Amino acid sequence: MENYIGVDAHSKTCTFVVMNKDGEIIKEGTFNTTERNLKDLARSVQSPKSLIFEETNIAQWVYCVLKNEVDKLIVCHPAHLPKKSGPKNDYRDAMHLVMQLRAGNYTSVHHEDSPLMNLRAIVNHYEGSAVRLGILKQNFKALLRGEGLSTQSSHLTSRNENKWQEFKNPSKRIVAERLFKEMNELEMNKKKWAEEFKANRFEIPVIKNLGSIPGVGPVRAHAIAAYMCTGHRFENKHKLWSYAKLIRHRDESDGYILRTRTPHGRSELKNAFMGAAQRVIISPADTALKDYYLHLMNKKGLDKREANKALARKIAAICLVVMKKGTKYDEEIVRKSFKE
Repeated sequence: MENYIGVDAHSKTCTFVVMNKDGEIIKEGTFNTTERNLKDLARSVQSPKSLIFEETNIAQWVYCVLKNEVDKLIVCHPAHLPKKSGPKNDYRDAMHLVMQLRAGNYTSVHHEDSPLMNLRAIVNHYEGSAVRLGILKQNFKALLRGEGLSTQSSHLTSRNENKWQEFKNPSKRIVAERLFKEMNELEMNKKKWAEEFKANRFEIPVIKNLGSIPGVGPVRAHAIAAYMCTGHRFENKHKLWSYAKLIRHRDESDGYILRTRTPHGRSELKNAFMGAAQRVIISPADTALKDYYLHLMNKKGLDKREANKALARKIAAICLVVMKKGTKYDEEIVRKSFKE
């Protein structure tokens, strides 16, 4: 008889409920979140057994701990679980999880123990540094404008070593100097990461294949590989477009459109594909993808915004094929796809 385990996992404690096929509760309880306690729980339940827990910031670690301890391990998407009535607590959450597992009423989130999943931490750090650097530059420019100083250049610290010294106000000069030093550190850190991405320091084979696609540089190749992990997790390109937020879902009832909404997914992938599309458009190189963009506007009548997003979807579809088949980008295949 199959057993079902629902775990409400948190960084400090985990609450669990074990239920059999007939819906009877076999055991329940709470324990401190440690690798040993998680394994002890899984080993204490008779096989065949399935275990479910929600996607959180510790989900990857819990997955790696339990992947060999149960017959079926599900990391579910909390937003896709049915809403439950009544008060909220850890026990009720664990009970709700095990009931949905028993009914098969859940949407799983992809996890795997692979170098590409671990690459996400590096890509997240790089992107976080880039976002922080952009915020600091905006703050620095705001200080410059407040003092009537020029803000024409990008204010990269390597090009404007003495820019902070232009401030005459002592208080603002101190702030500008510290902002400037922090920007310099972030720029050096970002440059170092970019060099390691370019050299493929982490020795991931698929990076070279993704890098052969126009518009997909070393940084974007690492981001796409990290968040897609494997092409085989997507049934088709439409699933990838939804995951990358390159389409909008439409809710309909009785023939009426109630609303359009952005699906749950990774905005990081959307940024990578849209950035690659923009790079193709502004590049002087004559490529099949650029011809496809012009084809969308001249033959299909799309405006620039629509054509840009359509090109991003095209690049996403190519990335999916490249990751599934393990091949490099083929210019002629892309050109034939819209010439026929």
